[in-house]
Amino acid sequence: MQESKYLEFSPTDSRDEMDFIFSNYFNRKMSFPAQSGWRPTADLFDTEDEVVIAVDLSGVNRDTIKMVLEQNEFRIRGIRDDIEGFCKRNYQLMEINYGPFERVFELPCRVEGDSVNVTYKDGILLIRMTKKQPEPLSTVTIEIRSDV
Repeated sequence: MQESKYLEFSPTDSRDEMDFIFSNYFNRKMSFPAQSGWRPTADLFDTEDEVVIAVDLSGVNRDTIKMVLEQNEFRIRGIRDDIEGFCKRNYQLMEINYGPFERVFELPCRVEGDSVNVTYKDGILLIRMTKKQPEPLSTVTIEIRSDV
């Protein structure tokens, strides 16, 4: 069996594909931020009682973070300010993203809006939301009406 000289890749989105192309072409990782700015990494999971979102926001001032829960979407916006105190910079490596960001998470189920608990510690924004209890299904008896 002949070994392929081509790299295999299955991008999950166009941004990953561009990162893949440029990292192989330039032999280093380059990142292209989303239109609204950079995109912080996050985890979204649920437990038996909760939906949890953890977002890596190191260096982001908590006063710039805005959050909105609307139906089954949780939206986070904010700004990471650039490092101050340097007039002229000759970067040898630049991997930290600065500026505005926005993430929208589709929640796996409905949550109680008044149960949202948010903490921000060591650069991790942790959002915990209690799952909304499903409404019990009701049984309705349906009868056939007379022929028309």
